[in-house]
Amino acid sequence: MKKTIEVTDIVLTLNYQFERFFTSQIDAYQTSKKPDYSISCEIVDSLTMPNDTPAKTTATQRLFKNAQGQTLYAFYHGKLAHRIHLSVDKKHYTISLSKQAYDNLDEVEYVLTGMVFFDLAYRHEVIALHASAVVYNDTVTLLSAPSGTGKTTLAKRVLKKYQDAFILNDDKPLLYKKDTHIYITGSPWSGSEGINQNKQYPLNRIIFLKQGMTNKIDEMHTTEKVIELMRNLYRPKTINQLDIVEPLLDYLLKNIDIVRYYCLNDDTAIDSIKMYF
Repeated sequence: MKKTIEVTDIVLTLNYQFERFFTSQIDAYQTSKKPDYSISCEIVDSLTMPNDTPAKTTATQRLFKNAQGQTLYAFYHGKLAHRIHLSVDKKHYTISLSKQAYDNLDEVEYVLTGMVFFDLAYRHEVIALHASAVVYNDTVTLLSAPSGTGKTTLAKRVLKKYQDAFILNDDKPLLYKKDTHIYITGSPWSGSEGINQNKQYPLNRIIFLKQGMTNKIDEMHTTEKVIELMRNLYRPKTINQLDIVEPLLDYLLKNIDIVRYYCLNDDTAIDSIKMYF
């Protein structure tokens, strides 16, 4: 399947193999504009790593660079599992998935195309934060936390209390600065539940969630805010990429209300934060 989509101001062609995770998510982002980038995914029987010396080596990855661009090889459970090639002009990504390494190729395709897009977004000063983006009164409150903490559950409690509220993106909403505001937008990559909309709203505040013995709001020092942001945002692979979004993060810290919320996993959790919506 090959579709041209626009997310924020990034226009790209997405060539994917499986409909399962994209069926209800991608059509809202389609555009007739000419693409500047492409992300293509292919399924191969197996992968072979080159004999050249890697530019970078980790426990599970090998990065190679040559005149054609750069290629990342990754291992999964000891098997050479996927390859991501970026062209030398940094406009075209090709993802190759090995049949021998993965049983859930459709899910892996969805995750890796999202990771590649988020890397591309960094170059446009757009960042993805692990959060549920709840829209109410035309502004966004981000409920951010690692998986399993209960952000989606709390977001649904907000929707139950406020009839006009809705979720813009339930996994990795995108943040970007335009003029003097930070905006949040959806994308086709929105987690297993696939909750997202192709709309943009100004950011009101960020609430970092923690499981607690009671419901309690804590103010945060700047250092604590930075730690939580770095823990929950999709982090760039290089320092240079982090430098690109540093002005956005700095503006975020200075202009957006950021708090920590210790909460119970029950209906009382919404009562202590209703003033934030």
